[in-house]
Amino acid sequence: MVDDINKWQPPKQVDEEHAATIKEVGEKLKKLRERTGLKSSAFAKELGISRNSYSQMERGEIYFSLRNLLIIINHHGLDLKKFIETDLENL
Repeated sequence: MVDDINKWQPPKQVDEEHAATIKEVGEKLKKLRERTGLKSSAFAKELGISRNSYSQMERGEIYFSLRNLLIIINHHGLDLKKFIETDLENL
């Protein structure tokens, strides 16, 4: 059963009703990354996903795991509450 959790699954396209929220989160992730001068490939490697999948996350094109979101925002010294509450211009 545990082995099933670790099996790779293709990224899932975002449903229309979630698109605006996922896109906003992706834009915040991109702004944080660009602010620190990191390349998307660095985070992709840390998360164990392809660079393309990470780019799709930033563009809000695919769903991503809470685990990956937490790893990224923790890397930037943020907690989830602060990340959610802070608007894009103030990141």
